[in-house]
Amino acid sequence: MSIKVTGIDWDTDGEEVDLPTEMVIDTAAEGIEDPDQELADWLSDKYGFCVKSVAFEPVSEPGLR
Repeated sequence: MSIKVTGIDWDTDGEEVDLPTEMVIDTAAEGIEDPDQELADWLSDKYGFCVKSVAFEPVSEPGLR
């Protein structure tokens, strides 16, 4: 399953960084079984910054990134 992640609000402590605010993730390929519980941690692990808030929805078109 792919999900479209939007509205990513990063906790950067005021540091100027270039982080994505939206993306499409293939949850199976990334090992995310429960996006409600695992998505913020996955984003934090991948980009090195904590996430304040995030929204997501299923995507029906495979291969979008």
